[in-house]
Amino acid sequence: MYGANQSFVTLIIELKNQFNVNPLVLIRANGQICDILNQNKINFLVSPFFWWVYEGEGIRNSIMNFLKQIRNIKNIFGIYKVIRNQSISVIYTNGLPVNIGTTLSILLKCPHIWHIRETMEQFNFRFSLGSIFSRFFFIRAASKYILISDFMMNHYHSLLPGSRMIKVYNGISYRDYTREINVPTGILQVCISGIVAKQKNQKDAVEAMNILVNEKMITSFQLHIIGSEKEEYGRELREYIKEHHLNDFVQFHGHQANTNIFLQKVNLGLMCSEGEPFGRVSIEFMRFKIPVIASNSGANPEIIKDGINGFLYELHNPGDLAEKMLYYIDRPDLITSMGESAYHYARENFSSEKNTMEIYNVIKDLIKN
Repeated sequence: MYGANQSFVTLIIELKNQFNVNPLVLIRANGQICDILNQNKINFLVSPFFWWVYEGEGIRNSIMNFLKQIRNIKNIFGIYKVIRNQSISVIYTNGLPVNIGTTLSILLKCPHIWHIRETMEQFNFRFSLGSIFSRFFFIRAASKYILISDFMMNHYHSLLPGSRMIKVYNGISYRDYTREINVPTGILQVCISGIVAKQKNQKDAVEAMNILVNEKMITSFQLHIIGSEKEEYGRELREYIKEHHLNDFVQFHGHQANTNIFLQKVNLGLMCSEGEPFGRVSIEFMRFKIPVIASNSGANPEIIKDGINGFLYELHNPGDLAEKMLYYIDRPDLITSMGESAYHYARENFSSEKNTMEIYNVIKDLIKN
């Protein structure tokens, strides 16, 4: 239940409740998402299938993933036999890694929407069927491609047909989430959230801490790192923190299924990712009136308006990040004022209601045509 699945579940629930859409969700294995769908009385089918992308290198890995695609043919026809009498109007695919929606849409003779929320580079993905065939397939795979930012539109513009590409920003729900005001009291509580991995670039944050603590002698803040860890990268961060005597200033909290209570106490958010396709975490910060310091990479500049609802810093420049953090440490009143700006800007531009309406319009137009 990371960002892409959270966005997907919110979308499915709102399509059902607001627009009388009757969804049938296909999942390849049981997991937390099943409990959420059950709670919201949404029908789902658990049936195994394989991604068409994979991580890793080597001939053996490549051959194994190619063979999985051959096995996927049997999986797809098994799924088709179960759903062929369900009066499916549209196939909607959530995310780049899943390609079976294309074949199902052909078998069911209905349109296919492919909602792409990530890049190949983001996760070091490789195509199981090879680059040449996969690119040929990809460009013909859907009636409409939904991309989640201008950054993503630009990233895929040379690969996908522009006439079938639509930008729809992700959205989050603002119902039942409130915070009256964000006022720092004493220690500044700083948070960076997301899987602890190279692409999320938590290293910029801990190196900025080192500058503040050991060079500028500033100790009036605490960094909280939320997210499950890629073992090697997490070990690298912990060794750096230990070596530079930062253990008193950083806490690892692991994966948190629900961060809402935690974020009520956070004053400042960090988004240090490289090539971030959207940045759902930034919107979650802003929902709780938390200004964000984000790298000038990926879609971050589309969300963070420099000097209004946060600051942008130069990616891989922890000195610049430290200066932006220091700006808030010296002027804590800006936490409150920029936090208010962040809340209103995010609610106006990145609400789940807006996201759902725009995607529903895509669905409706495809069915009508």
